[in-house]
Amino acid sequence: MPNPVLAIQDARVGYGDGAARVQALAGISLSFAPATVTLIMGPSGSGKTTLLSVLGCLLRPDTGHVLIDGQEAGNLSEPERTALRRRHIGFVFQAFRLFRSLNSLQNVLIAAEIAGVADAAMREQARQLLDRLGMSKKLAAKPKALSGGEKQRIAIARALLCKPRIVLADEPTASLDSKAGREISEILQGLAERGGHTVVVVSHDPRWEAFARRTVVLQDGCVVDDRSREL
Repeated sequence: MPNPVLAIQDARVGYGDGAARVQALAGISLSFAPATVTLIMGPSGSGKTTLLSVLGCLLRPDTGHVLIDGQEAGNLSEPERTALRRRHIGFVFQAFRLFRSLNSLQNVLIAAEIAGVADAAMREQARQLLDRLGMSKKLAAKPKALSGGEKQRIAIARALLCKPRIVLADEPTASLDSKAGREISEILQGLAERGGHTVVVVSHDPRWEAFARRTVVLQDGCVVDDRSREL
């Protein structure tokens, strides 16, 4: 495997106290290489969302290490972790998380405003991203005028605007019909295969296996299967 862009080592996360405590992650170690799509699967309660939150530096593990481009994230202060996350990681969510009062272009540019780099060059970059994703005619459209697949394209453009090396997607096709879901799957696969991104997708949908080079299956906070294949 090429040098990993993203890795966790012996990560453990528990919720609750005493007899009610649940081990969401029970000592997981995984590495993720560039130019690959990794699919994380498993039943509800297996630890998939917790794992994605730890990988995205949204949640600190109780014990263990998170490495982003070789840098240990666990020892950083919260502002330093936030800066690391904004620099390296783009997020795509099932619910799109678009602002209803903003149009497509403005929703993408939110990422630049949060990062403090909103300028004319970033605006042009947002336009180019939307064009690449087939949304050039919907720049002025607000979310209520967009289909689910179009909303997810806006969300992907927003995730990519600041050029992260890592894209983490939580059930990105769960609320889409089969055609739109396939299109979004192909876009995320293309980000990895042609764009060199490290893409990690959490999904219950077995159709994702056709787009992933690697599938990791979780159960009770543990990795029970980790298989790779050639596409």
